This record gives sequence, C-alpha cells and structure tokens, in this order.
Amino acid sequence: LFLLAVQSALWSAVAVAASALFRNSSGAAAMTLFILVALPRALWLALSYWADNGRTRFAELPMDVHAFDFASGLVSVGTALSYVLLTVLALFIASKTVASFRFAGRTARMLCVTTDLSLLLAVLFSVLAIGLVCRVDINLDIPVAGSGETAFSAHTRAILEQARGSISITAFLERKDPRFRHVNHFLRSLKRNADEIGAVHLEIKHVDPVLDIGEA
Repeated sequence: LFLLAVQSALWSAVAVAASALFRNSSGAAAMTLFILVALPRALWLALSYWADNGRTRFAELPMDVHAFDFASGLVSVGTALSYVLLTVLALFIASKTVASFRFAGRTARMLCVTTDLSLLLAVLFSVLAIGLVCRVDINLDIPVAGSGETAFSAHTRAILEQARGSISITAFLERKDPRFRHVNHFLRSLKRNADEIGAVHLEIKHVDPVLDIGEA
C-alpha cells in the first residue's frame, strides 16, 4: 500500500502544480486530467501504432504496469524513486509558481528570471536523476498478503526438495500478452517456494520475442 501511495502522491502533486498555474479551478482540473490520463495514453497509443510497421512494438502503459507490480509485491526501486523525484519536482514547480505571482514591476524582473532558471535546472536535474536510478535499478520481490499466492501440491514441493543445484527457467512470452501476468505470478510463487525449501535455486528470466529479438 505504501508504494501505491507513492504513485498516488505524484498524481496529487501534479494536481497541486496545475492549481498553482491556473487561476480557474476548472482549467486546473482539465490540465490535471490531460497530463495524467489523456497525454500519456495518447502518446503511448500513437507510438505503439507508429512502431508496428517494421519497428519494435510497445508493451503495456508503464503506469498501469507499475500499479499492478506494486500491488503484487514486485517492487522496482528505480521506479519508486522516480515517482518520488517527480513528486518533489511537481511540488517545487507549484511553490515557485505561487512565489512568482508576488513579483511585480521592473525591480522584480531579475527575480522572475532566476525563478525560471531554477525551474529549468530542477527539471534537468530530475531527468538526469531518474535516468540514473533507472540505470542502477534493483527489483525486490516482497510477499504481499492477499495477492493470490499460488498453492503448490505436495508432489511439486517434494520435487523441489529432491532437486539440487541451480535450475534456469526462461519464459518466452510478450509482455502485452494477457497470459504474461499469470505466468509471471506463477513463476515468482514457484521461486519463493523453492527459496523456502532451500534445496534448489531457481533463476527466472523473461524473454519477449518482440522486444528482446537478440535473446529470443
């Protein structure tokens, strides 16, 4: 729930920034919906259609994937930090926008310039920081109560107890395939059970035949 709250905090911060930029509440609400809902989905849909002709196709919308992964216990540290950075950036833009409304006249022109410069540097820093945390990303698999953990039979657990060494499992499936979530959830549950038994180490790997053409 905490990780989903981090994602919700970003939506709230964007709404606060839109309220600071627009004096009209209706305009702020429309801008918030446009930034958070319409624009990302329109761009992702346009890119997916554009990339179908001889180019690599796109998977699901990242925001939807993040929400599902967070709810099921698959946590990307880089993604979580990216949401935190974007939330801080949106709140920083809101505070600077409200402060700039107090400036008036020629004497405040330099203050307006420095405010715009600070906003530009903040956006640049956020982009570079997000690129860094995503580059050194770490994925955590956290058991979540009520997430539908797969129950394995006694025979399956007996096989895991008798197995030794390391076993590599590679799933060749597109991320946009409806079966991907179920397969991913099943393999993660299998790995968790194997880790609890401690007799064999499972290495799970997903290869998208479309996105990972070289590995496929």
